[in-house]
Parts: sequence; structure tokens; C-alpha cells
Amino acid sequence: MGQKQSAIAPNAPSECLAALTAISVLPNIDQLRLQLPELIRPLVRTDLVALVLRDEQSNRFVLCGDRDTNESDCLRCVDPGDNDNHDVPSTETLSVSELELRMSRIGSYIRKQGMQSSCITPLAIFDRQYGVLLLCRIQPGDIFDSQFSVIQNIATHVAIVLERVIIAKETCAAQDQLRHDNQRLLMMQRVSEAIVSELDLRKLIYKVSESLKAILKIEYSDLLLCDETKRVMKRVAVSFRGKGLMEEDYEEPFCNSPSHVAFFRREIVCDDAALTAERAKEVPALQFLVAEGLRSGCSIPLITQGRALGVLSALSTDESRFTPDCVSLLAEIAKPIAIAVDNALAYRKISDLKDKLTCEKKYLEGEVSFNHRLDEIIGESLALKTALEQVETVADSDANVLILGETGTGKELIARAVHALSDRRDHTFIKLNCAAIPSGLLESELFGHEKGAFTGALAAKIGLVELADKGTLFLDEVGDIPLDLQPKLLRVLQERQLSRVGSTRTTSVDFRLVAATNRDLEKMVSEGQFRADLYYRLNVFPITIPPLRERREDIPLLVRHFTQKYARLRKRKIESIPTEAMHTLERWEWPGNVRELENIIERAVILSKGSVLNVPLKDLRCSGDSTVLAATRNSRRTSHQITKETILSALRESGGVVAGPRGAAVRLGLKRTTLLWKMHSMGISAKQAPR
Repeated sequence: MGQKQSAIAPNAPSECLAALTAISVLPNIDQLRLQLPELIRPLVRTDLVALVLRDEQSNRFVLCGDRDTNESDCLRCVDPGDNDNHDVPSTETLSVSELELRMSRIGSYIRKQGMQSSCITPLAIFDRQYGVLLLCRIQPGDIFDSQFSVIQNIATHVAIVLERVIIAKETCAAQDQLRHDNQRLLMMQRVSEAIVSELDLRKLIYKVSESLKAILKIEYSDLLLCDETKRVMKRVAVSFRGKGLMEEDYEEPFCNSPSHVAFFRREIVCDDAALTAERAKEVPALQFLVAEGLRSGCSIPLITQGRALGVLSALSTDESRFTPDCVSLLAEIAKPIAIAVDNALAYRKISDLKDKLTCEKKYLEGEVSFNHRLDEIIGESLALKTALEQVETVADSDANVLILGETGTGKELIARAVHALSDRRDHTFIKLNCAAIPSGLLESELFGHEKGAFTGALAAKIGLVELADKGTLFLDEVGDIPLDLQPKLLRVLQERQLSRVGSTRTTSVDFRLVAATNRDLEKMVSEGQFRADLYYRLNVFPITIPPLRERREDIPLLVRHFTQKYARLRKRKIESIPTEAMHTLERWEWPGNVRELENIIERAVILSKGSVLNVPLKDLRCSGDSTVLAATRNSRRTSHQITKETILSALRESGGVVAGPRGAAVRLGLKRTTLLWKMHSMGISAKQAPR
């Protein structure tokens, strides 16, 4: 034993202490690998020094060789064999053959280096083993036995260095993880703050985008929402300072772009380095993104309560920006954003509905004093019944209706009848007299406007078209709509979408249009005063209201109705109407039609002092007053007979033909429909006339 110890120099304890001290202060594994052989060789005779260390992440063993070995062998990863046993209980000397049995691949490597004997010592401290210290000699035998204590001291100090390095590495990793977690928490906090404080989708995406830029270095982000009715994805918000190629409110038809695929598959689509010119040729929707210099992207579907609302897209000029960790964070961010988008859409819908209900309330309050009922359409004439039959025919459809007739014939009452008999009867009936609104304000009145859209627009306003959603819109005097406004009305009728003045946001509307006019629209079209395409859109189902002079048998009914109406309002008791006055009213031409008759009766009720209606006949100015008054003195029977005889005579002359250029209607100067209802009311048949 003494002979083995004599191999160590007398100053070995001091040299050993110095070497161990030098080992313990080595800063890292690289320095340990490089300097350990120099520090060991003065104490222990060895031809090769190696550290066999476990790599915890890859579960492989790294052989850190002596710097005297070839450079290619200095750092070498060695897969453990099935028979490898790295839990060495103590320091021991092994032949290379025994080492191969213990560590097959490492032993094979040692043999290739020409070594014959080895000493293996565990690198362990505090019951934690980091690997082994391997010392090898070309000379065979148990030549390391006398130096076990020194080798063990060296191994302990090497283990201390490894412990310090690993603790420092773990601490650094923990700090990195903590920093990473803090960034995620900060990102989620900023997103949460944006969600809480913003119901405007554009502002929401802008705030989220600022966080994406600051933390994830993502330059571009946008929000796309699905419009299934139009089969498009609409970009409602975009945050990017580029060339300005990416526009908000852009509608993109369904295609195979990453964002559309993410929406329909409901899964994250991440394309690293996929935004290339070649890919843009395959997917045209990517052309603008490529032109903006973006090279990679990630599309995350926004899903809440089982519904896919849209897609949050994030893109970068860096081809490898979207790492798995980055995508994971974006997926977490997308969850609260989906809830925020759902809330914003619900808020917008509720806000629009609230505004609409407010406007409806104001509108109905203005209408409540006027009682519009179907029984206000007074008359039993054939001409009126024909018009009412047309109303019943078209009411249950959603076709546009054009009501034609002279002023005062009751076109609004017919429009209300169309609405009352339709499936939209439970919704609002909105009317607008196009001639009563200045042309500069008519667009705002029809389509609404946003706050600040023009001077005097102090608040946002819902238009009457939007207010008529699910109901009926009645445009009276439609022929007075300015030419420059007609294309906008035509677009709304065709696409069922509108944009308020000063807004880029489109709103879908579902309404039934009933229009009325006393003008000759066909003539206006030929003169270039009315658009032909709008006329054809309006003239889907025309209804012509006969003037009062073509339904004279309705005049007594109307006179009695208006007399009772205004007598109740004036708290008068009128029991009779003079026969002479009634006959005069029946013979009058009534250029103002029912409205003129109503005004005459209202004036008569005011003038009446007793129970007899005092009709101001002198107000009925016509060139043949004396003739009319004389004729009204004849009995109703005599007048009836004369009219019947005249009609029969005209039928005999025309051979029983009513219409056509040689028909009875032309001979009498009447319209075909007027002659037919007169014949019907008098019991005349065309068969009565000889052919």
C-alpha cells in the first residue's frame, strides 16, 4: 500500500488542494472539459479524461473528451445501449472489456482510442447523480487503485461545479419561464381590458393589435366576420401600417384562403413562410398580403357558444414568427376576443333595435290621432270593387305595388289596405311624401345618417327605409324623387341593403314597397325625367284608382259617411241631406276627387245650424252650373233611364262591341272599365244589343 502511495509526490496534498480549488471555481462545463485534464494529470497519471454526462432533455449521454483528442471526438452524443448501466455505486477500476459490458457504446469508443484500463467514478452530490468521471490508460491493469481517494475528491468537486452550473441553468430557465408567463399574463390582461372597455369592433382590434406588436412582434392583425346571406367574409377591422392595400369593410367571397379555411373547419390554420408569390397565384385572396411584404400568418376561428362568428388573423414579415408557443398564446387570446365580438354584435343589434323602436314610437304617436281602417274605403261601384280585388290579389305577395290615380282618390288608403291584408300587418307601416321633403334632405330621410355626416347632423338618425324593416314602406308622390337619388333607391330595392349617409357600414333591410303617384311615369321615362330601371322595379303590380267622376254611384255613400264623421267631431246632429244638393254633388266633375268632396262636406257641416245639411253649392264653380241644376231637378229614375238608353244605343251602333276603336266605350267617350261598371250597375248585357 505504501508503494502505491509513493507514486504521489511529497507535495501532493498541497498540489491536490490547489487543483481541487481550481476545479471548484471553473465557471461552466466547457471550461471544465478543457481545463480538467490539465488539473488532474499532475495528481493522477491518465492518458484520457472524459465526462459522461446525462442530457435530461434528450435522454442521451454527452461524452466530453480531453482536448488532446481529435476535435471531432471532443463533444459526442452517445445513445445508451440496452445493457448500459450508468448508476455506478463507487469508484472502481475496469478493463476496457469490462467497461464495454457496463457501457457498451462508451466502452467501444474508449477501445478505439487505444485505451486498455479505466477508472470510473460517479459524479454525485446530495443524492443527485450527473454522470461519471472516466479516466483511462493505455497500460492495462489496476493502476488506479492507489489513487481512489484523490479521484473521488476530484469527482466530488467536479460534481459541485456541475451542481452549480445546472442550478444556474435551471434558475435561468425558471426566470425565462417566469418572464414568458408574465408576458402571457400581460397580454391576457391587455386583451381583457380592451374587451371590458370597448364594444366597438374596430377599436377593440386596434387595442389587441398594439399588444400583439409589443409582445409577440406581430405587425398585422385583422378581424373578419361571416355574412352567410351574401356568402362573403367581411373585413370589419384591420391594423397595419403598410401600403394601404388592405381595406376595412372589404367583402371577400368564400374561397380557400387560410382565414376562410380556419372559419369553416373551425381549427387554427398556421402558414409559416406560406405567403409567397406562387401561393398567391393559387389563392388570389393572398395577393394583397404578399404585396404588403407579409410572409407568414396564423388564422384563428372565433368560436363562442358553439357558433363560429369570424376569424382573427395575425401576420408577420418574419417567415418563422409563429412558433408553437406563439400560436398557443394566440389561441388563448382568441377565446375572450370571440366573447367580446359576440357581445359587440349583440350590443350593435340591441342598439339598432332600440333606436328603431324609439323612432317607431315617435312615428306611431304622430299617427295615433288618425284612424286608418279598411272600412274607410267607401263605395260599391264596379270600378272601386275591381281595384279592391286587385288589392286582395297582390296583398299576400311581397311584390312591389304602384298605385296610380289622380290626386285625392285615396291612394294612401289603398296602400294601407295592401299592408293590412299582407303577412306584414303586425309590423310598421311607414309613409313618406316625397314631394314634401326638400331634395337635399330626402336621402337622409330615406336612408338615415350618422352623426357629423353633414352640417346640422348633431346625432345619428335611422332612415324610414330601415324603420320599415319587416313592414311596409309607402312612398307617395314617387315621381318627385330627384334623378340623382333614384339610383340609390334602386340599389336598395335590388340588394336589400343600405348605408346611412356618412357611414360605410351596410345594413340589411326586409321591407315591402308600395309607391303612389298622380303623374304619368311612362311619359317621364320617355322624357328622361325618371329612370326606366326604377320605373320597371316599381311597376311590378300597378293598381289604378278610378276618379270620383267614374264612380258617381259612390257619391251618396261618401256624402253620408263624411256628414256623420264631421257631425260627430263638431257635436252636431244632422239628420237629412237635401235632394237637390245630393243631385248637384252627384253631377259635379270633382277634379279634386274624394278629398275635394270631403272638404265640401266638412264645410257644409260647419255651416249647418240645424238638422239639415247646408251644402254651399255656390262653391262648386263650373261653366254649366244652370244646366247642372236644371238636370238635377229631374227624378233619379228619369236620369237613370236616359243613361241606360244611351248605353244601349251605343251598343247597338257598335254591334255589341264594348272595347276597341269602334266599340261603345269610344262612341260614348268613356273608358272601357267605366262603361263596364255602368253596364253592370244598370243590368245591361252586351248580348242585349243586336250584332
